Amino acid sequence: MNENIIKRLEAEQQDDELAKLAEKVRANVKRSRAKMSLKYSAWDTNNDVYTGVRSADEADLKAREDNEPEKLVVPMAFAQIQTFVAFCFLLFKQNGKVFELMSSGAEDGGNKDVGEKLLEQNLRHNQFDSQLYAFLLNIARFNIGVMKTCWVKESQWVEVPSQPVLQVADGGYDQMTPTSMIAEEVTSYEGNLIKQVSPYNFFPDPNYSIADWRKGSFVADESEYHIGALKQRERKGEVYGIDHVEPMDRGTWSDRGTTRLDGMSAAMNKGGVDTDDQMVCVTECQLELVPEKYGLGPQTYPMKYVVEVANDSRVIRVEPLGYLHGQWTYDVGQFSPDQHQLIGSCLSDTIGALQDVVSFLFNSRLMSVRRSLDNNMVIDPSGIDMTSVESRSPWIIMKKGSPRLGVEKFIKQLNYVDATSTHLGDADTVMRIMQAVTGVNENAMGQFSGGRRSATEARAVNAGGASRLKMTAQLIFSDALAPAGSKMLSNLRQGVSEEFFVKVVGEDNALKYETFKPADQRSLVGSQDFFIFDATLQSEKGFIAQSLQELVSALTSNPVVMQLLPLDVGKLIEEIMTLRGITDLERFRIQQQPINEQQLLGPPVPGQELNGPPQLAQGGAGLPPVGAY
Repeated sequence: MNENIIKRLEAEQQDDELAKLAEKVRANVKRSRAKMSLKYSAWDTNNDVYTGVRSADEADLKAREDNEPEKLVVPMAFAQIQTFVAFCFLLFKQNGKVFELMSSGAEDGGNKDVGEKLLEQNLRHNQFDSQLYAFLLNIARFNIGVMKTCWVKESQWVEVPSQPVLQVADGGYDQMTPTSMIAEEVTSYEGNLIKQVSPYNFFPDPNYSIADWRKGSFVADESEYHIGALKQRERKGEVYGIDHVEPMDRGTWSDRGTTRLDGMSAAMNKGGVDTDDQMVCVTECQLELVPEKYGLGPQTYPMKYVVEVANDSRVIRVEPLGYLHGQWTYDVGQFSPDQHQLIGSCLSDTIGALQDVVSFLFNSRLMSVRRSLDNNMVIDPSGIDMTSVESRSPWIIMKKGSPRLGVEKFIKQLNYVDATSTHLGDADTVMRIMQAVTGVNENAMGQFSGGRRSATEARAVNAGGASRLKMTAQLIFSDALAPAGSKMLSNLRQGVSEEFFVKVVGEDNALKYETFKPADQRSLVGSQDFFIFDATLQSEKGFIAQSLQELVSALTSNPVVMQLLPLDVGKLIEEIMTLRGITDLERFRIQQQPINEQQLLGPPVPGQELNGPPQLAQGGAGLPPVGAY
């Protein structure tokens, strides 16, 4: 941000142009919130389906008092969603790298390895495993997962010794000043920051469906900060004018419509808010605007800007988006992209009604068993001591002096026909229907149905069972993860410093910095480097490795075939080991020992002079090439 804009942001009363910009952001987000909030109640239901939440009724309260099991929700949605998340998670992580770079041209070939190393370092810094899990979980529950990437530079203060200085002493001789410890700011991280955005707080342009959200003229999200956290951002130079942020009033809060910000909601319900201890709603909106209209620059054509507004009233940040990739910094993945719906269906939507049926069948069976234990006897109190019955004693005692006419004259067990005896079998049928509907079946869950199968049949069943899940995983990767990786790579090539580059990729790759981050960054605009997504399952890789292994055995056992088929056996073995999960074969290679003259000459021949002409030993086969198998 330039100094003029910073002064405008820090003014106690912001000018009309900034006020107009704040109103534009507020109006855009309000329109989007009005449409997105239509899904909030459905998402609440989906989350309850996933977590198995249900309200206790009178029967449950009575069972709780009697120390008996209450009715429950059979957690089929939890099992199905967790299986889907685990399948996609392991599929994306199976090769050790989430992003495997494929360069578009030979000129980028040298950047492949360093690009992958930098990306992996960024992912580790952002704890991407947990980020990926949360992203996939949101997709399965709500049909939408949102992540945002931005460039950050983090530093910390470290005490280092000062450099000694040469001084001339009074006696005319030179001396060095003693060193002391001084604080120096050191860069601790330089790279991409990945944030998860809750679907409840994501606001794309409502003129388009989520499937076409990139076509919109704006996209935004909301988050809440304590005022102290905002002041820390101000000290870093990210936002300005925080001292003049006023608490949101009830009128502004109610005018927003349905808002899912827990901290702000609690503050609104509490009443008066201390300005030094308030929660602040920060709306970040990335939009296309004409800078000249808002006093941001001389440009009279639309440009992508990022604007942050505090409590719907005050602009605290405004600057060009500035990324060479030229795109919004959000990425959205969906379980079922559908351009004819605002947000399509997800696993929770599909499973909810079927899970209710399974839970009903299970609970009705539970209630029936409970009823069968009570109220199933006819008792004549003239001959039976009722206190032993009412106290649920294991012994039912007859009264003293009761006539000896036989126990069956005073107490009789009723014949009880249990209509719910087949309910568990019916529930199993419904669960099979659920697996057929969702595609998350027994094979995906790591279970085999009954019956004997050959290895070929098992492989075919696994491939068929995973086909639908692989299709969804492919869509998620191409719609969200690959674009996110492309933006992260572009940000690295735009902003990484040589010092941090060398720190991550090593001194042996230092010379690649000039090609990775060219001086003329126009060459990075429109870069077409993309990432490979290997959707081959581990079971399929095992089958391929077995086939190649049989080929190697056939080749090595028949020299004639090896001559007819010009195949490199060493490379075949490397590919087999890679498919088996062993990627670093260098540690298994035999290290070649230096060859001296005596080894070349072979054992001395009787009668031959030691210093005669060198000759190879008879029958010598020569030296094997380096790396030969």
